[in-house]
Amino acid sequence: MVRTGVRMHHKGRRVLERSGFTTTTPENLPQPPAHPVVPARRRPERSRSATTPPVAEVRRWAKDQGTDVPP
Repeated sequence: MVRTGVRMHHKGRRVLERSGFTTTTPENLPQPPAHPVVPARRRPERSRSATTPPVAEVRRWAKDQGTDVPP
């Protein structure tokens, strides 16, 4: 098995370090700016009856359209 990926990573890292770039550990990274927590907007709950017609109404409509509706 050829491990060129590891070798290329280290080669690229050395090139960057020689150019003046340095590696930083996560502990040494600057902290993001603090911002106030904004609560999510609450959505009003939609009632099911407002969006879904009653079963009896659907059955009546289907019968009016000529569809065979089981009892």
